[in-house]
Amino acid sequence: MLLAKQDEARVVLTDEQKDFLFADASRIEEIKELSANICFMAKIQQTNIDSDVG
Repeated sequence: MLLAKQDEARVVLTDEQKDFLFADASRIEEIKELSANICFMAKIQQTNIDSDVG
């Protein structure tokens, strides 16, 4: 989000903002994996609920 705002407004980010982005970038793979797991869990739970009905 900060990068998009920076690109649109042509603003220079502060060191604190850059550090924040760098810290987030290092966790991107972890976040993607967790998001995928959550999506799979939601699908599994929905399937289990449907199979209990019939």
